[in-house]
Amino acid sequence: MSEFNHFAQELNAIAQDSFAQYTQAATALEAAKTELNRFPAGAQTPEALMAQANFYSARDELRATQRRMADRLQDVKKLRSELAAAVESAFCANPADLDLSTLELLKSGVLKPDEYGVLMEKAASPTMRRVIGRYAETAADAREKRFGAADGDVKRLRLVAHEGAQNPGDSILGNFDMLADAFTRSTKNPGLIDHWNDLCSETVENF
Repeated sequence: MSEFNHFAQELNAIAQDSFAQYTQAATALEAAKTELNRFPAGAQTPEALMAQANFYSARDELRATQRRMADRLQDVKKLRSELAAAVESAFCANPADLDLSTLELLKSGVLKPDEYGVLMEKAASPTMRRVIGRYAETAADAREKRFGAADGDVKRLRLVAHEGAQNPGDSILGNFDMLADAFTRSTKNPGLIDHWNDLCSETVENF
């Protein structure tokens, strides 16, 4: 669970509230349909007419509920924008996160190719991971000129550079988008509602 978990919890709350309303309306329509089917087609008794009116009312309410559920997608989009801003703020470069001792080592040029990987494993902040990755990329460029792209150390340095270039926020946004997509699909195909918890509860919990 991360500092961003409340965004997933809010999306889950939107989904659960929408699903509860839809299920209630669908249940009411099914009950109204059962009641209407008690009467022969075209029956004009007061009870039959009342059952017919209740059926149409329940049908209209279910359709309205589905429209309201689709409208909640705007709330999800707003939530996603807020998450993106929070992620960008959390993972932007921060001078306060620099490890000056490690930085001096990187500048010295004495590091062996494997040692860049060790530093990357120990990096405590996204800022330092980016810095280490950039120095590893520079080291890879220099080594490639001497030994060629197929050199094993060049490949190891490129891997460290790739790690440093990864934004931790991308996976957070990706997980949110997976939840948002599941909700979107459920608004279009309510048959998926019963599968929401199976598909999404673990992602929400571990977000």
